[in-house]
Amino acid sequence: MARYFEDSRSADRYARFRPQYPGCLLDKIKDVVSGRDGGTADKNGHGETASIEDLRVVDVGCGAGGSTFFLAEAGFKEICGVDASQAQINEAKKALEKKDDDVKQRVEFRIVDCNAGLPFDRDSVDVVIVAAAMHWLEPVQFYAHVNDILRAGGYVIAFSYGFSQFQDEDLQRPFDNLSQKTLEKYWEPEIVHTFTHYKHILEPYDTCKRFTLDWNYRVTLSELINFMSSWTAYPIYCGQHPDNTILEDFEKEVRKVLQSRHQHGTTPERNGSADSSDDDPTVEFKFPLFGFAGRRPCMTSTNKLDGCVRLDVVDKAGQ
Repeated sequence: MARYFEDSRSADRYARFRPQYPGCLLDKIKDVVSGRDGGTADKNGHGETASIEDLRVVDVGCGAGGSTFFLAEAGFKEICGVDASQAQINEAKKALEKKDDDVKQRVEFRIVDCNAGLPFDRDSVDVVIVAAAMHWLEPVQFYAHVNDILRAGGYVIAFSYGFSQFQDEDLQRPFDNLSQKTLEKYWEPEIVHTFTHYKHILEPYDTCKRFTLDWNYRVTLSELINFMSSWTAYPIYCGQHPDNTILEDFEKEVRKVLQSRHQHGTTPERNGSADSSDDDPTVEFKFPLFGFAGRRPCMTSTNKLDGCVRLDVVDKAGQ
């Protein structure tokens, strides 16, 4: 896994400023493991549909624990968040201390380099979740490790989100200028996979299906600025341009647009994008949420890697 969020400052920003996942994604995860998405429902040892409360989850690349706590809301039996960053896991554990006893009993965090291995017993995990982290992993290595710990019939669900999409073109323009022009050469190569909505990341099993969801988001302008400051490209840019004012300039441009809307009587109800009625106006936009989900085939062979990890993943990786 890449090492872009390992320092304590980045981990702190990540913990405080990254958005919380929406209910529609939680519904999607529940549909996958219950078979309501058109797949095959999970079964327990008695041939009955397994309950979420019976399933053990590993949350790969959990960062500061946002996705792990999100999964805890769904009611999974156990969720173990793993991440290569000590700083991120420290933030996750601090957040866990503030949760109620039920969450504390079901959630744990470990420092794990997921490309090197997943330290869980063979066939002991029901669901592997990769939240906004699949693009940092080496698929062939990672899928081999997943195949070791995921029981036959278990699920892999990977997802992430792309750049904000504003309804108002005058708000979209300064956002695109900053994220895709000013910061263009400061994004790590792996981030390209989020630009293309994971189109070029191959899924592990033939059973996997792609999905997209609309994630409507409403925040204050200061919250949006803080979120942008948690981007991986921003500290890299700041390291080379320590006196830059790119976020301040972006904020000024947005405020100028909102002020113009206000002067012309365009209300939030009419343009559906922003509210300029106070010192910290709200802005609305959409995150494109995308990913894939599938079930590990049930195998009778003792060599569980055969027939499970798709051969085209290995073939294309070697080209």
